[in-house]
Amino acid sequence: MFPNSRNGSFPQTVATSVGDVELSIPRDRDGTFTPDVGPEGVQAGGGLDDMIVSLYAGGMTVRDIEHHLVSTIGTEISRETISKITDEVLDEVLAWQQRPLDAFYPVIYLDALR
Repeated sequence: MFPNSRNGSFPQTVATSVGDVELSIPRDRDGTFTPDVGPEGVQAGGGLDDMIVSLYAGGMTVRDIEHHLVSTIGTEISRETISKITDEVLDEVLAWQQRPLDAFYPVIYLDALR
């Protein structure tokens, strides 16, 4: 009668290295949509955490990361949870940003024209 369409979402808890993360999993009327977050009943072995840290290290803001995760895996993760994950590596990021730089960096530029 009606074509398959969105039908809200349901909560799901995923265990990560920074504690349990509450996800809002979208669903459809036919119940055929299954997001690819990971196998059921298996703890997130760092895959989601690693993705968030990688995006953060690449210069994305917490809000950018939130939108990226929704668009790529279709799952909403709160800004608070993303901040909690990025705070785990914040000390390392700050130490790297404030490290002393060498006075000289050798660079070789290669260019070729046919």
